[in-house]
Amino acid sequence: MKKRQNYLFIILVSITSIAYSQRGKDGNGNINTANQIVNEYTSLTANASIGDTSITVLSNGLNTNNHFSGNLMPGDLIMIIQMQGASILGSADTAHPLYANPDNTTWGSITNYNNCGNYEMRQVASVSNASTISFDCGLINNYTASGKVQVVRVPRYNKLTITSPGVLTCQTWNGTTGGVLAVEVRGNTTINAGGKISSSGKGFRGAALYTPAAPRSQTLYYSSASVSTSANKGEGIAGYDNDYTLNGGKYCRGAAANAGGGGNVWNCGGGGGANAGSVVAWTGQGKPDTSIAGWITAWNLESPGFATTGSSGGGRGGYSFSASNQNALADPPNSSVWGGYARVPIGGLGGRPLN
Repeated sequence: MKKRQNYLFIILVSITSIAYSQRGKDGNGNINTANQIVNEYTSLTANASIGDTSITVLSNGLNTNNHFSGNLMPGDLIMIIQMQGASILGSADTAHPLYANPDNTTWGSITNYNNCGNYEMRQVASVSNASTISFDCGLINNYTASGKVQVVRVPRYNKLTITSPGVLTCQTWNGTTGGVLAVEVRGNTTINAGGKISSSGKGFRGAALYTPAAPRSQTLYYSSASVSTSANKGEGIAGYDNDYTLNGGKYCRGAAANAGGGGNVWNCGGGGGANAGSVVAWTGQGKPDTSIAGWITAWNLESPGFATTGSSGGGRGGYSFSASNQNALADPPNSSVWGGYARVPIGGLGGRPLN
């Protein structure tokens, strides 16, 4: 009953002209080993507003892992990006403490992005004390520090070459920093055969694995604070785990913004996370795989025409535990012939696509 969400954010910037810039100052980038990281990360510790020419960060050295020749200095490039902080629909239901309000698919819909997703590049003008970074042009966005804003040091390559077995990647998201790969290349970027750029599995975290002492009952709850109801939700722009407490809880099948929901019954599985897509096309039910003809028949036993439907966003969780080996082309889900928990389709909903 675990769900996995990968939040992939790769930025490749090719800038042709910036006055007084130091493009290419880090020389040529040569990636020829697996899992090579070229960025350094820190976090914003105070809100920043449009027009500000300096920010306050946890540590402004930005060379903890020695990916650069020295600490941050004038002429270097940083990326500022807000990862979380979005508000979602949902609150605890005092009359029914087991589940939240509303207890339907609208739970977890985004009501305000609250600067989440804002990002920009800035060239460093000066670095002072241990926590201030100033730049030569004011910010064009607002940033809320509590929304997990990270500051990423970006290498400024003259050219970039990736050669097998080289893989350019990023630090794994740890709840504060990571999950973002950003480079600036003045000239050509060449990816030779066998080389690649990948941040797969480096982003927002899947739900914590939950192994209950006894199988959960067949509930249709969408959010709950009770461990007895369902499995955990994944991570997204609205937060992770206990961040969902104010919205009714971290358990059950409702999708919290772009995070997948938790499976509601034994072995149902959680929903997958989402990236960008069509908001109005979301149902949370994923897109049925019809590559094998017989599967169309099986999908349509769940509901007429289901095989031809498709939801934007993450894929849904699977069916619940069944104790009997029956024919999925003849016996519909949630039928007693399956035994166990009847192969009921109430796994976690797939995450909502972001606008």
